[in-house]
Amino acid sequence: MVDYISDAKIIEIIDSIYGTMTGDTDWAMVTDQISQLVPFSSVVMHGYDRGLNHCRLEISGSLDAEHAESYLNHYHTISPWIDIHNNQKSGTIYTSAELHIDLPRDHAEFFNDWVLPAGKGAGTAIKLFGQADYTETLNFDYTFGTDDKYGPVVVRMLETLRPHLQRALDIKRNLDILGGGQSKFHSMLQHLHTPALLLTADGRVEWMNTIATDAVRQKRGIRLDCKGKLLLDCATDCDRLAKLVHDASIRS
Repeated sequence: MVDYISDAKIIEIIDSIYGTMTGDTDWAMVTDQISQLVPFSSVVMHGYDRGLNHCRLEISGSLDAEHAESYLNHYHTISPWIDIHNNQKSGTIYTSAELHIDLPRDHAEFFNDWVLPAGKGAGTAIKLFGQADYTETLNFDYTFGTDDKYGPVVVRMLETLRPHLQRALDIKRNLDILGGGQSKFHSMLQHLHTPALLLTADGRVEWMNTIATDAVRQKRGIRLDCKGKLLLDCATDCDRLAKLVHDASIRS
């Protein structure tokens, strides 16, 4: 039974999560690291566009490529999890046991033709992002009937990883939206030999160069709170920073 995941393992995963912002790692590496912590599990980064009826998956663990392909081609259209994910608030962590889903009775085709052959029937998920027709979740799928064995430790791990997962996705999404002209500016900041960060008017980090990312990972004087706001170790410095950001936002 898995009942504990070491702080060292969690820190490794957090490092990889923030590495997705700079290109040092990718989400496939993140899901692979997580899947190794829970035996017989599959970890899936699941994106769904309702308008296009299109799924995007990053899968690690014990789910083969052919089975994943069948989900993309058909079974996502009859999966009860699509609506469940859409109906959750961003940041919510939820388990199949809590939702009392009766797959054999209410979703027989999905259960008999996809869930059983995959050997999965229990799960825990966190909704990382939801806007208009698009939803992004991180899902753990494990053997049917093992909710009590794996669910609690997965929930505790996701509670720890939640702010880091959401912030990394937010920053990456903003960078993708900005694109174009911003890329040259970011490239210039990457070449600085000092931490460089772009902040919103309320002090949340929109982007940071590699040196700043390393400083946050290693807690060298700067860190992010659960909302992605930049914090400094010294309370006086935090107050000064808040005033500087406020003044700059008024002038801009």
